[in-house]
Amino acid sequence: MRILFNIDLNFSVIEKIKKVIVQKYPDIIIIDQYNKSFPNNSILFSRSKVGKFSPDFIQILNCKIMSNDLKNLKSRNILVSSISPLIANQFAKSINDYILSKNIRKSDLKVGLIGLGEIGSSVANKLISNNMEVYYHDITTPIHSRINSQIRRISLDLLISRCQIVSLHVRPGPTSIPLISNRELSLMMEDSILINLSDEQLIDNSCISEIEEMKVDNRYISFQNFSNNFDIKSCRDGLVIEFITKNLFSFMEGELPKGLVDYIDFPRTGDPSFWSSKMVNI
Repeated sequence: MRILFNIDLNFSVIEKIKKVIVQKYPDIIIIDQYNKSFPNNSILFSRSKVGKFSPDFIQILNCKIMSNDLKNLKSRNILVSSISPLIANQFAKSINDYILSKNIRKSDLKVGLIGLGEIGSSVANKLISNNMEVYYHDITTPIHSRINSQIRRISLDLLISRCQIVSLHVRPGPTSIPLISNRELSLMMEDSILINLSDEQLIDNSCISEIEEMKVDNRYISFQNFSNNFDIKSCRDGLVIEFITKNLFSFMEGELPKGLVDYIDFPRTGDPSFWSSKMVNI
């Protein structure tokens, strides 16, 4: 088997990862630089675009991957895993603590999550445990284990117009660049809050001035607002090493790795979320 690590770590951390791998599998071939040779029973550490390689499994060291690369990899049946499970609880706790700090009566509060993947579902479960009313929108039907019976699925328009808190948990892709434009902002209530811990590409350039005004009013929250709440150092060192090496060993032993990236493209027309503001232009 051939495995690719798409790396964004310093040299010392990479060396620690290699050491753990070699201790368990001394016969594995470690490749630091791609020279048109990617033999079986090898692991390649690369900072190049993942789409140019043909491994059996790719482990990325973040939660982001371009949709074109993902589509390419899907066509070749290549599994891709992110570190979403490692950071999902931190995202959930940060968003939950932020919402609680707003002192909004829970009986009046509606929270809308756009995207119910690994992180979105963790956020939903955390909010539900604190008796909040949670809605979600996704362009495909989420994995069954992520669907909590207390979360109601509604269209994008309804979610944006009904919820005081709207939180984005989607990757950049054909139906999400952009996801929020002036049209969507016009549907939001005057005092509602938009949380975007995903990617700034989801915001249309035409509404940058409106977003800046929301920032001034503390109604647009980005990753920078939460960065102090994330234990980045530990995630970039010990926790990451432990997570990705366990993930690697699981795959090598014939088990599904954690944090598999969902291959999401345009939904089937029968999907109930097809009829939303991003899919129809009437």
